[in-house]
Amino acid sequence: MAAPLDTDATRAHWDDLASGYDAAKARNDVYYGTLKRLLQEAVPDDARGHVLEVGCGTGQLLAALAPTRGLGIDISPGMIDRARARQAPHPELVFDVLDATDAAARGPFDAVVSADVLEHVPDWSAVVDACVDACRPGGTIVLTTPNPLWTLPLWILEKARLKMPEGPHAFVSIRRVAARLRERGCAVRRVGTHAMIPARLLGLGPTVSRLAADLPLLRWAGVIQMVVATRPH
Repeated sequence: MAAPLDTDATRAHWDDLASGYDAAKARNDVYYGTLKRLLQEAVPDDARGHVLEVGCGTGQLLAALAPTRGLGIDISPGMIDRARARQAPHPELVFDVLDATDAAARGPFDAVVSADVLEHVPDWSAVVDACVDACRPGGTIVLTTPNPLWTLPLWILEKARLKMPEGPHAFVSIRRVAARLRERGCAVRRVGTHAMIPARLLGLGPTVSRLAADLPLLRWAGVIQMVVATRPH
């Protein structure tokens, strides 16, 4: 189900999807709406001065955070072109083709967010390290990635054309991501899963997702994994 991870193949995949990316997200608004809400709730107001989004796509999540200044980076030139066009009304947002490991030189940032990126990179721990390095001491780091428990359901949804193609990927447990953040000295404030319904099914997505997130037995079963951490002073 998962293609071998290769940066060039990943870049080509997202370049190919760039023109229809926003329309595809709109068709799966339960998932992406939940993702946006989770990031908005996780990033406090006092961390929205200078914000970095790693793997920004067309910039919708960065714009939703409404930072005073924002930098969105992506390895896909096609996505960055779309982000610059879509977010043109927001001069406070800058978008560049840049690898995560080079982002620290553009900081430090009050918050660093990365949504559904770690599963697409050859070395996810290097990206986690890059997010920590780019964040200011005391700043907020928010990372999400799909739950490996959903590998088969997501593959079925993709084959049924109910979600965007994943492209090259290898899902990773959010507990491993949290462990890496702790190794870097970060204080992990929250770790778990959310959004039991990844697509609009019977119109129940938002209601079921919110209820499921509060059930202890389902804490690790949601499709969206998320960790929120603070970089040490």
